[in-house]
Amino acid sequence: VMSLGIRAFVSSAIESVYMPKLKTIAYGAFYNSALKGDVEFPELMSIEQNGGIDTGCFYNTKITKFTAPKLNVITGDVRAVERSGILEQCTELVEVDAPSLTASYRMFVGCTKLEKVNCPFKTMGRENFYNCSNLYDVNFSECETVDYYAFGNCTSLTTVNAPKLVTINDGAFINSGIQSISAPLCTTINKRAFYNTPLTGTVEFPELTIINVGTASGAYGAFQNTKSLTKLIAPKLKTISNHTGLSS
Repeated sequence: VMSLGIRAFVSSAIESVYMPKLKTIAYGAFYNSALKGDVEFPELMSIEQNGGIDTGCFYNTKITKFTAPKLNVITGDVRAVERSGILEQCTELVEVDAPSLTASYRMFVGCTKLEKVNCPFKTMGRENFYNCSNLYDVNFSECETVDYYAFGNCTSLTTVNAPKLVTINDGAFINSGIQSISAPLCTTINKRAFYNTPLTGTVEFPELTIINVGTASGAYGAFQNTKSLTKLIAPKLKTISNHTGLSS
């Protein structure tokens, strides 16, 4: 078998799968099925995320580890916020190894046992790890953008080392456990980026030029309620829109 069609095993009783030649999976293939344990697809290259709300390929399954060394693309309307993520609500998932995948959106929402993710994402997509409360090990080595609410409520994520990170978007680390961050190339931080986090002591962004919270009524500061942050060093900072929240 080299490809699986739309909703091939949706809500089925299938508990395990062995498809060593599988290259493509259409949306909803294992949605809400009984699939469990470690799952490996050695030749898988693409997964589709599209269609209606029941599009998550492995949504609400009980898999514990997902391995796909050649997976390099998520196809379809991946940015649509109402879509189910590929591995969304996989509450038994602990580890993901997909070292060729560079972008995804909502992929791991609600994976509350997830601890380690080896994916060299260039874009940490919208809500990608939202509510992954056990997550502590993420590969930031190639990351250039952390998108909206990507790490919201990731309370076990304490340290971020992102040497290529340029943009931190709205709510990227909101309510997370982040205490320190190294992002020497970061130029832009948007509203609520670090809202209600335990950022501690001094934080330095040597290339930061813009802190932007927009003009909408009631917008939150980028660093609002970071009560342990005592000093922000940003020698190239030129623009602060509304307030940073540093005094909150």
